[in-house]
Amino acid sequence: MNLLFYNGNQERYELEIQKTNIRPTHPLSRKSRILVLTSFKHTRKELLIMKTIGIVKENLLFILGLGALALVRPIMKMTGIMDLIGQQFGSMLMTILISLAWLVIVLIKKPAFPMVILIFAGMSYALYAVILSGLVSPLLDGKLQGPLTNPFALVSVFAINAIWGFIVGFIAKTLRR
Repeated sequence: MNLLFYNGNQERYELEIQKTNIRPTHPLSRKSRILVLTSFKHTRKELLIMKTIGIVKENLLFILGLGALALVRPIMKMTGIMDLIGQQFGSMLMTILISLAWLVIVLIKKPAFPMVILIFAGMSYALYAVILSGLVSPLLDGKLQGPLTNPFALVSVFAINAIWGFIVGFIAKTLRR
């Protein structure tokens, strides 16, 4: 795992961490090396969070793009196209097609951490859907409806879409091996 480190002169160094060893990928002065080793007392959970944040920052546009791709489903529902196909069948069909699109795109792009990217893609879709629902439901129905009216529904929207991203990400990771 690589972490970025800035010494007192705001010089940027990348650190490669392997199990219990810390090995700088760029030469550090003795003072900087001691500072890194003495201030580097993070737990595994903190390291995992820092690594995840780095992955998300590096792939933010990709994640947001995948999330936006999934907006096809609610847009089809709002425009009435989903009613032509059949509400339940159309919703399941679109979920499968979006999942396949995510899978193919991730397999073609070959990111280092497909599961993290797709989990956050699912959560970005959830954010888009909540915002879209909040903007459009008052216009269509005259009152606010959807997850913004119920905190439990809001949490469940994010959880379900994160699980959706996890499942597709797990499949992508498995197929890449």
